[in-house]
Amino acid sequence: MKSMTTVGRRARRGGRALVLMVLGALVLLAGCEAPLELQRVKAEREHPIHRYDQFKALARNPDVILAVGDYGVVVTSSDNGASWRRHVLPGRRAMVSVSTCPDGSFAALDTRRGVWLADPRGGNFERREVDTREVLSSVTCAPDGTLWLTGSFSTLVYSRDRGRTWESVTRDEDLQFSVLQFFDEDNAVVVGEFGALMSTRDGGATWERAADIPKEFYPLGMYFRDRDNGWVAGLGGVVLATTDGGGSWTQQETPTRTPLYRLVPVNGHLYALGDSGTLLIRDGARWVPAPNAPRLLSYLIDAVMLDDDTFVVAGGNGMLSDVPYGTH
Repeated sequence: MKSMTTVGRRARRGGRALVLMVLGALVLLAGCEAPLELQRVKAEREHPIHRYDQFKALARNPDVILAVGDYGVVVTSSDNGASWRRHVLPGRRAMVSVSTCPDGSFAALDTRRGVWLADPRGGNFERREVDTREVLSSVTCAPDGTLWLTGSFSTLVYSRDRGRTWESVTRDEDLQFSVLQFFDEDNAVVVGEFGALMSTRDGGATWERAADIPKEFYPLGMYFRDRDNGWVAGLGGVVLATTDGGGSWTQQETPTRTPLYRLVPVNGHLYALGDSGTLLIRDGARWVPAPNAPRLLSYLIDAVMLDDDTFVVAGGNGMLSDVPYGTH
């Protein structure tokens, strides 16, 4: 296996656009009862969550839950989801990913190569421009506080000083990295287009290319329980599992062919979230519909734990909903 080496700023174009850009449209109806309709619009705007919000990611620390979405929308809850507070970031850029850092602060990524840093209360946002021309798809705050971004042209961009300066590593291949996960300060794995799979054992100083996931599978979601046991999910409702660190993969049974966007561990359970309100839970070597899933025509895309009984899911059409655990 070849080592990935650190390089300076890249000026390449290419890669792939983000797969998960599901844009919502707000349609205001006009008619003979215009004053009444305007009152309804005003009432809608006063709510912290709007029915046209398109949420893309969730994160939490012990005190605050934070959701990000299109048009710079950020909503936070400091009472475990009982109530929410709405923020709209300057520039109204679409937000696609968010991560919690070891100190409880948050880092969120927009589609215009900007990382937004927030304090542990989910406020005082500050935008840091990322020094790259690659398309960026996710942000991960590592156990040592380093910010890692997945990008196009097999590029990972990182900052060890909270976004003041940026460096990058690349394999010079025309593929998009999609998801990165750290197990501890030293060990991490990243997956991407064409079945690409990389890992590090030294905190990202070097990266090793593992065997590709079969059939050029493009993971949209990924979760590794440890270096050996992991799952990836993507188009067609496909979930693949490995027990040897990606050396081999087995397709697991799922009840859907809709795209699966994310794999999320919550309180000992592993969930898959996808299009058309799909919410699956792992049941041994197969996946079954979560019985308490909300009814939704739009997508579900992320989840975080609320307590020992419930978790919250996020998605399109203003979806932020509590869901009880369980397979029955």
